[in-house]
Amino acid sequence: MYITNKGRFTILALTASLTLPATAFGQFVDLSFTPEAQSVEVGEQVLIGLVATASGQTAVAFAGLAAIMQWDPTVLHFDGFEVTPNTWFLADFLNNIDGLNDDLLDGDFIFTAVAPLGTQTEAPVDGMTIVVFEFTALRAISASEMEILPNYGTYTDTEVLVGANVDVTGDLSGTASVTVGGEATACDGDLDGSGSIDIVDMLALLGLWGTDPNGPPDFNGDGDVGIDDFLMLLGAWGGCL
Repeated sequence: MYITNKGRFTILALTASLTLPATAFGQFVDLSFTPEAQSVEVGEQVLIGLVATASGQTAVAFAGLAAIMQWDPTVLHFDGFEVTPNTWFLADFLNNIDGLNDDLLDGDFIFTAVAPLGTQTEAPVDGMTIVVFEFTALRAISASEMEILPNYGTYTDTEVLVGANVDVTGDLSGTASVTVGGEATACDGDLDGSGSIDIVDMLALLGLWGTDPNGPPDFNGDGDVGIDDFLMLLGAWGGCL
């Protein structure tokens, strides 16, 4: 069953926190990434942590959060995640009415974490890592960013909740920049390095149809060369030097 992000998450927050905390209103929880920048080589692991930080001078108690994240799946292939600390009542990718979690490899998803029943957790002023996402670098690029989206589709929002309908979501502008070293082609889709995307590249893609090359021409990083990759190549057709 699919329900809206606000409806689903409010219900979860109610189960986690039946009373409001003794914190001053006006305090918020900022979401960001750690590290903010890193450099790896093609094929190496990339670790990006989601961090919750109190916006003021004191810690902020909250019942849970739902965070929408977006990245370039042609650069980073999502491999999994590790929750830190592992004390959440629920921490996972839940069904989403806007389809965000239908495919976790397509470059966006929403991650939900809820405190144990009857308790809350605290975002300290120096930050707390909620979860670490694990990726593999697919291709060389000077910089590729993972970002937090405030909303997606019709019903889905990034939100940090104290209790029922008490939203303490703060700043979401933090990004994680990844530089991937290694030999790069002239541009995405230029599989033979000729400086343009043409029939030669199309034939190369078709020759790998249905396979997992662990990189281009699996441009969306879903582990299978298919129609989405074909359309991405057509969309970038022409010279690219």
